[in-house]
Amino acid sequence: MSESRVLEILPASTRGTLMTALLPTLEASGVARSEAWLAGVLGHAFTFSMARGGGEVWQLANIEWCFFFRELDVLPLRFVSFDAVLRGGRPAPTPEQLRDMKETTWTKVVEGIDRGIPSIAWGAMTLEQRDSGIPGFEWSLLVGYDARNRTYKARHLPHEPSWDVPFDGFGYCDPVQWYHVMTPAGEQAVDGALMRKRALGQAVEYAEGKRFDPPSGCNPVDAIGISAYELWKEALLRENANARNALGHASYLGWARKQAASFLRDLSLSEAAEHYETEVEALRRLEEVCRGASARGGFQAAEIWEAARFLDDALLAERKAIQRLSAAQR
Repeated sequence: MSESRVLEILPASTRGTLMTALLPTLEASGVARSEAWLAGVLGHAFTFSMARGGGEVWQLANIEWCFFFRELDVLPLRFVSFDAVLRGGRPAPTPEQLRDMKETTWTKVVEGIDRGIPSIAWGAMTLEQRDSGIPGFEWSLLVGYDARNRTYKARHLPHEPSWDVPFDGFGYCDPVQWYHVMTPAGEQAVDGALMRKRALGQAVEYAEGKRFDPPSGCNPVDAIGISAYELWKEALLRENANARNALGHASYLGWARKQAASFLRDLSLSEAAEHYETEVEALRRLEEVCRGASARGGFQAAEIWEAARFLDDALLAERKAIQRLSAAQR
């Protein structure tokens, strides 16, 4: 171990902080995967949630807090995780146990950085750093260390500056005080058949509203999948949908279904991919309407009906795609 080292690795430019961290970590480990592959395997490509009234929704929260752990065995890289919750529904470690965990984490993170591979950490900032405006919420990359000060160099999003955080000073910034660091532990073989089965299965589960119970997920919502489209249309037609929120929904959904189409083409599921490509075009036009409405501060009457029509087109394509994915599972 040298006194200090910082890797010239930036978070990826994509959606969700988990993928921004995972993509460069896989690449640095020599097992690079595409944005579409990762979005398809973890579920980003297929999820969609909605709140009543078309309100603001954190679309990826349930994947990035909870469900992605189920898919770690189909990633091409193994991870060792150091995990503790101080105020949750499971027993908290003693102060001594937590200190030992953070010491072991330090050793493993430094070893990885010395091999040129970053680690991934949740909420990698102190309370003081959070209050000062450092944006270390959710997942960040640990790309460097300083052995003299025992600090990590953390990076969150590609356009944001890095910061130094004490190795034992984070894990206290969310309500349950969750400490979680994932350190790469070598390549693992990917079972292609299992990956395909999982990805298609969760795509159908999301569409049918069976992936999780919307009100009791890690991040509760009012509807998921097909029901989310329908709830959003209802909000639009009632003329109470916030245009800025609508723009965010359309933008996310267009990105997600674009990843779905690319992922499914790689799996030779061309018919389903074509339906998603049709949906992406409808969502592009929907996004244009929502962008104009957002710029003016609200929807005009004609825009509401136009938005509803494009959303109908998107939903029809979504239903056709899911029918093909359901058939592909048999």
